[in-house]
Amino acid sequence: MDFEFGFGSMDGNELPLEISKYGAQLNNYLKSNHKVACFVTDNQEATIASDSPSTYLPERGFARPRMWAQYADNHSGLVLVFNKSKLERSILSQFSDVFLGPIEYMNDINSLSRDNPFIIDFDKLSRIGTDKYFKEHIVKHNKAIFFRKSKDWAQEREWRFVLQEKNPGDQFFEIGASLEGVALGWKMNDQTTSQIKLSPFVKGLDIAQLHWHNGFPQPLPVNMWAK
Repeated sequence: MDFEFGFGSMDGNELPLEISKYGAQLNNYLKSNHKVACFVTDNQEATIASDSPSTYLPERGFARPRMWAQYADNHSGLVLVFNKSKLERSILSQFSDVFLGPIEYMNDINSLSRDNPFIIDFDKLSRIGTDKYFKEHIVKHNKAIFFRKSKDWAQEREWRFVLQEKNPGDQFFEIGASLEGVALGWKMNDQTTSQIKLSPFVKGLDIAQLHWHNGFPQPLPVNMWAK
């Protein structure tokens, strides 16, 4: 996704003809200097309020059929089940330049004001230079830029962390003891299932294959991830 930016002069100065290049530069800066990891969360209120597996299991993050279809190779892949608090502590112990938190879902359009995250203040940019301005703008507006999506995505209950990192390629990090389980898709073939269960990387973890009984999630073994 590309970010689109408008421009303004709070001091009433005339904007130069080539000003659109700064929007393209900020878009490139955002995409090339930040790495994003996304997770789905449990519906905490629903899982705490019920002791019935038939009620709280569908509210677990690993039990979302549409997300299995979209993100886990149509039920042929797997889902890693993390302890959110442990994962957050592990991330923060490794990185300092990081933003993290839940996604806010909304459909309103930002007004064209001084604090609009998608308006570049050309006066300030001219005073302090593009590199410093880009960094300050992103720190100030990181919630609106990285943690806001349309309400159409609200069922995902997404939580993410954004690392400010300009080095190309993938960014690896230690997950510590935050990984607690692995859910296997019901379409995963037997060979892959056996390889995963025998892997030393999942030793000591809860492993279950997520089946669907009349459209509702049913992990096997059935007692897996009980409260």
